[in-house]
Amino acid sequence: MKLTLAIPVYNQLQDAKPYLGLFKYNTSEETEWMVIDNGSIDKYEDFIQRHIKPERMQFIRNKANIGLVKTIQQAYENCTTEILAITHN
Repeated sequence: MKLTLAIPVYNQLQDAKPYLGLFKYNTSEETEWMVIDNGSIDKYEDFIQRHIKPERMQFIRNKANIGLVKTIQQAYENCTTEILAITHN
């Protein structure tokens, strides 16, 4: 079974860098990654593209903070695997 691991983020990029850096060590074809930037002023997309270069990662950027509950719903709507797991920064 394939798994999507969704991570809603909002600012605090410095704290999230070590966690996001683990993505590049994932080699499982069964896992996809989804990062939802909930209107951060931090440059999550730039960091991910420069340092992680994920092959199996969706990056979703909201223009404004829509709140955690709506962000989780957004993860569900964009998930393409059988299982969705959500962790929070």
